[in-house]
Amino acid sequence: MLVRDARVLRSGFNEGNMRHDPTAHAKVVVIGEAYSLLQVVTLEGAALYCTLQPCGMCTVACVWAGVSRVVHGAGRTDVNAVYFETRHANTVDFIHDAFRSDIEVEGSLG
Repeated sequence: MLVRDARVLRSGFNEGNMRHDPTAHAKVVVIGEAYSLLQVVTLEGAALYCTLQPCGMCTVACVWAGVSRVVHGAGRTDVNAVYFETRHANTVDFIHDAFRSDIEVEGSLG
């Protein structure tokens, strides 16, 4: 779910199988829909709420979109080790590597 100014801009779910598109993760879908809805060039001030710590693709989408805050429930150690551990992916690392110190990440960072 993507929220800005106490308003839900968009909510969604993974649509990869439905769209036959491996990039159609819920986070990417709601970011794209919010851009279309608002006709803006940045989602600064928006918060993304999600169940799982975003994957690398979704994290970088947040960086490029200008999302200001990412709040997630389950972290790296809460999900299947194959998903994160073999890839050493971490939302905080992606944001740091993109030189974005202005994105707040909240949730289980294990």
